Amino acid sequence: MKQESSSQQIFSILIIFISAFLLRFLAFTFLKDNYFFFNHPSTDVTYFQNWAKEIAMGHWLGDKTFYGLPLFAYFLAVLYRLVLFQFHVIPFILMTIGAVNCVLTFLIAQKLFSRLTAWLTAFYTIISFTLIHYDTISLPITLAVFFNLSILWLLLNQSHIIKTYEWVILGIFIGLGCMIDGKILIFTGLFLLYETFSPKLSSQWIKNRLLILLGIFLIIFSVGLRNKIVGGSWVWITAQSGLSFFAGNNPEATGVYAHPSFMRPDHQSQDEDQIIIAEQVSGKKLNDKQVSQFWFNQGLNFIKQNPFQFLKLLKNKFICFFQDAEDSWD
Repeated sequence: MKQESSSQQIFSILIIFISAFLLRFLAFTFLKDNYFFFNHPSTDVTYFQNWAKEIAMGHWLGDKTFYGLPLFAYFLAVLYRLVLFQFHVIPFILMTIGAVNCVLTFLIAQKLFSRLTAWLTAFYTIISFTLIHYDTISLPITLAVFFNLSILWLLLNQSHIIKTYEWVILGIFIGLGCMIDGKILIFTGLFLLYETFSPKLSSQWIKNRLLILLGIFLIIFSVGLRNKIVGGSWVWITAQSGLSFFAGNNPEATGVYAHPSFMRPDHQSQDEDQIIIAEQVSGKKLNDKQVSQFWFNQGLNFIKQNPFQFLKLLKNKFICFFQDAEDSWD
């Protein structure tokens, strides 16, 4: 009976994976043959592609502080080298990861709820146009979803993690996830805080959580050290964090993300403009950490000077978060 259940699970996983990959492949093929702008990707796509090509050509350390989350660029660079710069192979690898995400969603839903819920969830992820869209273009979304789901799956099955080094590896995996989606660090902190109220709290539990934090620290410290070496200042993940905070807290903010209107809208230009404007306003040369701090302070000043507008903005953010609403052009 147990073997039948295991066989049924494997069969379900194969059905979900094959269905998801096939639908993504069909969408990709259709767009390739019918979409006029297929060979003219957005500036965000070219930003990561150009960054990855530069790394893959031998510039693995780089020569400046990260102004973008680096993991996807390095992931692409490794793929470029593995496939000998046959770029047409990359979409199929991303579609494969997208199909794996559908399987992970099924497994997580089954673990948390029921088999019926898991199948309904899997069906939605398989046919979701949003997921299909991002799984067929070279943007960090697919890999970020993979890390989010994988970390959640590992945390839900942490009873199977026994050895010391396995807990450290889990922390390293979470740390790597932060290099593609910084919010992982926030939700990991909330999860660990939630677990402190567990009746199973013990000295071994505390030790294991410290090992997770050690793994996270190893990744974040390594990136910070790299930024210090090449850029001259301790920036732990990315110097973009200050501008990201300002983008959500300024007089033009609406609750959904939008580029500041006084900066060029593409990714590369925004990296350059935030430095130029920060130095012009402050009237002095700034290092990367100071640039990030400048924009963070601008966001804080807006909050202090406009508390009622900030509270209204915060309300809009909560509404957008729980309604999963976003402007269609973003």
